[in-house]
Amino acid sequence: MRTRYFHWAGNWKKWCTISPDGRPLLFKVGVTEVVPKSIAYRVLALALQLPESVRIVCREGVINALLAELAVHRVDLVIAAGPIPPGVNVRGFNHQLGDCGITLLATPRLARKLGKNFPHSLRSGLLVGCLKW
Repeated sequence: MRTRYFHWAGNWKKWCTISPDGRPLLFKVGVTEVVPKSIAYRVLALALQLPESVRIVCREGVINALLAELAVHRVDLVIAAGPIPPGVNVRGFNHQLGDCGITLLATPRLARKLGKNFPHSLRSGLLVGCLKW
């Protein structure tokens, strides 16, 4: 993640709204509801360390609404948990900044029951409701 993050961060100024009168650069960012705010902060933190003064305005929302705002330039960047969904007609670029795994914990009895055909055994509906965001 670190290499991709710093590569992106080196190009951050492309997305800022330029202020010719010396005011801070305005960087409008949409963050989807499912992205932990601590991760969004880490992605944006490098912009705060640069010599230019930057004002970051974050807006939280659902992916389709934020992409619509990106299309009409109300936000400069959208931080989401995945790429632009298929069927969304927005001209944009996906840049994967990192990835992570998932850990599932269960009681010994449930682990034995699910372990026989894991991960397909999760389709029983036990976990599906938790994963729908």
